[in-house]
Amino acid sequence: MIVLTVMSIFFVGLDARTLLAQDELFDVTAAQRAHGSVSELPFEHIDMSSGSVVLTFTDLVLPGNAGHDFVWQRTYSSRFDDPPGAGPGFSGWTFGMAGTVTSVVDSGNLGDITYPTLYKADGSLVTMRWLDSVCQLAGQQCYQWAITSEFAKYDRYNRVLYNPDGTWWKYDSAGRQIQAGDQFGQIVFDLAWSDAALQITQHVPPSGDRTIVLQRNNAGVFTFLEYAGKTWIYDWQPNLNVTVLNSVTLPGGSVWRYAYDDADATALKKVTTLNGGEVSYSYDMYAFPRADDPGLDAHIRSRVSKRAMWAGARLSEDTGTLPIRPLIWNGRRKSLPLITAPQTGGTIRPRACSRAEPSRTRREL
Repeated sequence: MIVLTVMSIFFVGLDARTLLAQDELFDVTAAQRAHGSVSELPFEHIDMSSGSVVLTFTDLVLPGNAGHDFVWQRTYSSRFDDPPGAGPGFSGWTFGMAGTVTSVVDSGNLGDITYPTLYKADGSLVTMRWLDSVCQLAGQQCYQWAITSEFAKYDRYNRVLYNPDGTWWKYDSAGRQIQAGDQFGQIVFDLAWSDAALQITQHVPPSGDRTIVLQRNNAGVFTFLEYAGKTWIYDWQPNLNVTVLNSVTLPGGSVWRYAYDDADATALKKVTTLNGGEVSYSYDMYAFPRADDPGLDAHIRSRVSKRAMWAGARLSEDTGTLPIRPLIWNGRRKSLPLITAPQTGGTIRPRACSRAEPSRTRREL
């Protein structure tokens, strides 16, 4: 069994401007580009600044023209535990097309100075600012255009997000994706929503169209993904006072399983991989100061990962090639720890292997 202890360093005596930055630094729900991280497994991202655990799984990839692939992913974040309707996800999980802004929360009132709220598929919040040029509506100043930290421009009136690469996404009055286009004027995706399902059509000329259907339950969460006669099953089960993702069954019958803390309904404590490997997490609660409270009495109360453990003889087969580990000086040569499994099950053991042994690669695991 390998144990990873996650430690974060915090500083006191910060000024108001620093604390303002802390709000965006710590009160985040997904992987952050500028944060140091630990990713011992391909689906894992542990943020060393905020202590959050982000797990990302890709269920279906369909290639598209000019790189406009369909990539359906589901993401768990230990920091995202808002109640249903308060954000883009459900009980810590978000679903969507990877890398895209999947939902927009906006009043639609151009006189409203409140920034639109944009969420990506992994639950991350997109930072917005108004463009310098503002419009006039009935003689009053209005706010039609906003720009993101990634230089995408959002048109509030037409509900269209224009990306820097020339692609665009259109949203309905509920803030859901309904259409996407590329740089050449072609429609790439059409999305049709109903109470019972989401149908996604990927246009791939001249090959034709592909249709992906996602069934939804009464709570609006996805329960089945269907494509080309294959089905992915998302099983949701009650845990305390919420409903959580219990397992995901792939078309071949393999199953990802998820277990949660008995006292903290949405705190994911164990992942069981397709071949029986187990990854476990434990958490502490930490209160980060908020800058918007004059007395600095309000806090962002968040789960911070304390320890991660993984075990199981076939763990690496489920997750692909393990990441490169730091080189260690053993007094004679640098060696690279590899994870090797016993022949008859049991716990994964670390083994120091010389870099000069090309025959022993991670593919052996």
